[in-house]
Amino acid sequence: MENSSDDTHVISGQLRAVHAVGTIKHRRAKRKRRQSKFERKYSALGPLLNPEKKRIDFVLVQKVRNPDDAETPEKKQSLERKKDLMERFEKAMTTEGIVMKEETIEGYIYKKLHCPFKRLCREAETVKLEMPLKGCEKYPQDQTSFITNFIEKYLETDDELDYISAPFKMNKIDMFEGYDNPTFFFRPALRSFLVSS
Repeated sequence: MENSSDDTHVISGQLRAVHAVGTIKHRRAKRKRRQSKFERKYSALGPLLNPEKKRIDFVLVQKVRNPDDAETPEKKQSLERKKDLMERFEKAMTTEGIVMKEETIEGYIYKKLHCPFKRLCREAETVKLEMPLKGCEKYPQDQTSFITNFIEKYLETDDELDYISAPFKMNKIDMFEGYDNPTFFFRPALRSFLVSS
């Protein structure tokens, strides 16, 4: 009789352990499904958005070199080290969210780098980039003075409308001008700045 009660305790203990492991796995799966505020906000805007077109932000160029073709052991070791460093660099880039496409043309390897919109937004928030606010146009004031008349008469100025700007926040993306078109939300110069920082 004592064996049966011990077996019952062992079985019930095993069931509790299995239940606890199942609960932990369920919690982990639940955590993985949670989206950030930006992802929730941006997916809620879904039908209003234009899909992002892939733009090339940077191009890396290198010669095709095979370490086995090296003349000396030192050169072979140097080429192997460079190849290892390049692989580490590429792995770090993909970990950061940069998309890489590789082409080989006439003895050169061209690696085209594209930074997705979400990654650009995260970097813009980190560097506190000032972006124009939607509906906050700043109209030029009519000032008639000698200097403004001279500038308008002899110099060419931009006809672009100015906006009041604020530091970019991912969770308030709908407050910024042009948020619905991720391809053109950041100008090319800003894209290069954000990718390189």
